[in-house]
Amino acid sequence: MKRLALLLPFVLSLAACGGATNNATIPTTHTIPNAAVIATFNISVPAAPSSAAAKRRPQYVSYRIASVTIAGNGVNTSGNSVTENVTAGSPGCSTSTPVTCSIPIAANVGSNEPFIVTAYSSANATGQVLSTATVTQTVSSGVSNVITLTLDPTTPFPIPANANLNGINAVAFVGSTLWFENDGPSGYLGNLNTASGTFNTFGTIPHLANATVGPDGNLWFVEFTLPGFGGQVGSMTATGTINSYGSVSLASAINSGPDGKLWFTEQCSGACASNTGDIATIPTSGAAITRYGGALSTPDSIVTGPDGNLWFTEAGNGKIGAITTSGTIAEYGGSLNVPQNVTVGPDGNLWFAETTAIGKITTSGTITLYALPQTASTAPSLVIGPNNSFWFTEVLAGAGASLIGTITTSGAYTTYSLPSYIQQPGRLVFGPDGNLWFGASVSGSVSPSGFAIVRFDE
Repeated sequence: MKRLALLLPFVLSLAACGGATNNATIPTTHTIPNAAVIATFNISVPAAPSSAAAKRRPQYVSYRIASVTIAGNGVNTSGNSVTENVTAGSPGCSTSTPVTCSIPIAANVGSNEPFIVTAYSSANATGQVLSTATVTQTVSSGVSNVITLTLDPTTPFPIPANANLNGINAVAFVGSTLWFENDGPSGYLGNLNTASGTFNTFGTIPHLANATVGPDGNLWFVEFTLPGFGGQVGSMTATGTINSYGSVSLASAINSGPDGKLWFTEQCSGACASNTGDIATIPTSGAAITRYGGALSTPDSIVTGPDGNLWFTEAGNGKIGAITTSGTIAEYGGSLNVPQNVTVGPDGNLWFAETTAIGKITTSGTITLYALPQTASTAPSLVIGPNNSFWFTEVLAGAGASLIGTITTSGAYTTYSLPSYIQQPGRLVFGPDGNLWFGASVSGSVSPSGFAIVRFDE
């Protein structure tokens, strides 16, 4: 399996000051103290992928990096920090892409000297932090050393501690604000200002499930509760005003339909016997709910397909279904392994996930499965990204580890291990910054609450 990040080599060519043979390449931005040696960081920044690229892959060093800061006790400068721009034509950098930069710094001689490297999206250590890494190196005069770093492309935003935290999923971006949901008995909707890192939470919504942005610009949600326990369909404005409508039973997913209404799945009705699920719709006015079916087997996820119908998964009988806006239902398959998370692919087909495969179904009902490289404990989340890339998260069965990956429309996988602090990655959302965002349960050392919103940078 490929690692999450490509390796970024930093080549440290060390020589006693005054005896170095490469002084002519030292940028004039730094003065090398007599007590230090010269450490030259050679960095290659890749060219940006073409617009015709079949899929987007992480590149570390990212092509978006404009500057780096090298800091720590191993750096012999005022403030123990050096900042250099690494764009084409910067001092010490080539003028063509891929850009190759040679960054000499003053380094202290000693054992296990630390170097913290931070990459930024703008010049002079400004803009977005794209990735970071820490490495220790024994620094000696008169020798050459090679340091290989893996820059961590994930940045956690710890969610403040709350007794009601149960599970975090990203919902959608509105501008630079990411909305997310916390499910469980005392769930809520919240948002993260990605510029300031501040969180807000709204309401108490029991067993909140799979919120979405509706055609009216409000957030819409359903409640996954048994009959008689007050489950409803709800909406919330951007300022936090919540309205609730109707009565639902084990409603598990909601999405916007092609008719300007909200469509959702209910896994049971009445006495909640098996095969009593339905597909339901509600207008943004909150008027009466209309239901279709009534004999579906645990309908789960739902999405508007490229053919103008609503497509849904039936986890109970291994089928994929489609329903017209007038209520006519067709079902396909029957031997799938708990299909979930249906979404529209970049190829005009519907895509879905199982614990053992990611599959696609044409609008005429032909199903193709692509076995996952490793079995998942839950069906992976799927999302379409820039350049028609298809991304997913996966929690590996029995291993406790998690990964993120891509799949082409022909079924070829590329996967990257996520850092061990991420234990349960949730639903993926692509942000306006071009990065992946998701909620996750994380180790307590990263977030005292045990949960965080995580940014996965390119």
